Amino acid sequence: MLDTIFEFDRAITFCINGGHSPFWVSIMLFLSSKTVWIPLYAAIAATMFFPDKYKMPSIPKWIAGIIGIVALLVAFGLTDQICNLLKNTTERLRPGHDPITGPIVWLPSGKGGLYTFPSAHAANSMCIAILTALIFKRKWYTISIICWSMAIGFSRIYLARHFFTDVVCGLILGAIIGYCAYLLWKKIWNIYLNKTNRDALLHR
Repeated sequence: MLDTIFEFDRAITFCINGGHSPFWVSIMLFLSSKTVWIPLYAAIAATMFFPDKYKMPSIPKWIAGIIGIVALLVAFGLTDQICNLLKNTTERLRPGHDPITGPIVWLPSGKGGLYTFPSAHAANSMCIAILTALIFKRKWYTISIICWSMAIGFSRIYLARHFFTDVVCGLILGAIIGYCAYLLWKKIWNIYLNKTNRDALLHR
């Protein structure tokens, strides 16, 4: 059963990795880069300080920002640690290190680290996408940020840094953690609002 899944996995990975084009390589390298998305992460973090932009009750902006930043950090850190744990537990080799695919796949960005499952790029991007989409509640943003995450996942397969299933499982894992982080964010908001309401009643 596993052999069949792995064969299917390799076939899809070969198919996506086989489309060599200087234009698409540059696009995929751009999508896979961590540093180019720093301005996006900064913009997301900054938006957390403006609760009126995502239809939340009016509270001090710095408190709203701290609650948002905490949720983002917890989500990102948890996703990263779980991915590392799974990689070291499963010890599945990346396409470039795999004895079957290694000699065949095209590696425009190198082999990468030794282990592959799941894709941390896919998990981290989808985690942030789901968390912020649930917070900001804007249709255009939700569609854009989820497409962005899936494009990053696709780039990892195109560059043969991950197998197809690594990315799919990474996206699913990221979505689950992102949703859990949203519940944490919502819980903290409710605790703060309940405390504020109690204090207001006491000082009447």
